[in-house]
Amino acid sequence: MKKYGKVGKKFPDLNGDGKVTMADVLKGRGVKKAGKGMKYGMGGSYDPRKVAMMKGLEAKIKKAKGTPAAKPLVEQYRKLTGTK
Repeated sequence: MKKYGKVGKKFPDLNGDGKVTMADVLKGRGVKKAGKGMKYGMGGSYDPRKVAMMKGLEAKIKKAKGTPAAKPLVEQYRKLTGTK
């Protein structure tokens, strides 16, 4: 029975550390490292306190919909989420 040797090319060392690691594979796939202060959808970290605060604000906004009390809540929500 014939054994097969290595087939194909070696994966390139994309991050320059001298070894081919999972970091090279992820970089090759286009996965970006999360930076400090980035939004979760953009690769940032998950903050359960922030999520709980956002859910509370969403409920308050829904309850105050159509009243003048909703405007400051919406502004606070936008500031928290980073949207305009």
